[in-house]
Amino acid sequence: DIYYDTQKNLWVANPSGIYRIYPQENNKINVPDLFVKQVQSGDGTLLHLEKTAIESNGSIQNFQVQIASPFFIAEENTQFQYYLKGLDDSDWSSWKNQAWIEFPYLPSGEYVLKYRSRNALGQISPTQTFIFEIKSPFWQKWWFYLIQIGVLFGLLLAAVIYNRKGAESRVASVITLVAIITVFELLFLLIEPLIDDFSGGVFIFKLLVNILLAVSLIPMEKK
Repeated sequence: DIYYDTQKNLWVANPSGIYRIYPQENNKINVPDLFVKQVQSGDGTLLHLEKTAIESNGSIQNFQVQIASPFFIAEENTQFQYYLKGLDDSDWSSWKNQAWIEFPYLPSGEYVLKYRSRNALGQISPTQTFIFEIKSPFWQKWWFYLIQIGVLFGLLLAAVIYNRKGAESRVASVITLVAIITVFELLFLLIEPLIDDFSGGVFIFKLLVNILLAVSLIPMEKK
């Protein structure tokens, strides 16, 4: 055990006894260095320490940053603190001995991790910065949204063209059915969050909305 008193005496206790190290003007104890030792994604892959970019699959699981602060006096008592800039409710964490900073889930975006350490003498290191980015999955890219819109309009246009050629055409019927089901699913996906907010997740409300949308398919198909 060690203790650093207000007179700057360093007290050290071990099984052999208690020792006092007197303060000396020319023998200052420096604040320890602090740096990111390694970064690991959810699948265990080690990432580069320069502006790290992680490809998201919708949810990043167990994204970890390991911090190192070499200070060899009671090293096991070194503590760490951090906060993540980029989250609305982010604030400095409590002091912990664990050198791993773990994020169970992070949405897409750029983040700035601020971190610092406190050694056994109570000295706090300067705050360090680590920048990383969670990249959106491909289905959240702007070009993928354009592809979806293009496919939807293509289906509707093909349904109109084939129905004009012949209402009894089997191809026209199939394309029309696919187009209507696509529109139906799109509408349901758009209004589902509103239904959940209104109903509190009650199943019967979802069922009623499904029935109403299904009934609307008949006049839509005729049109």
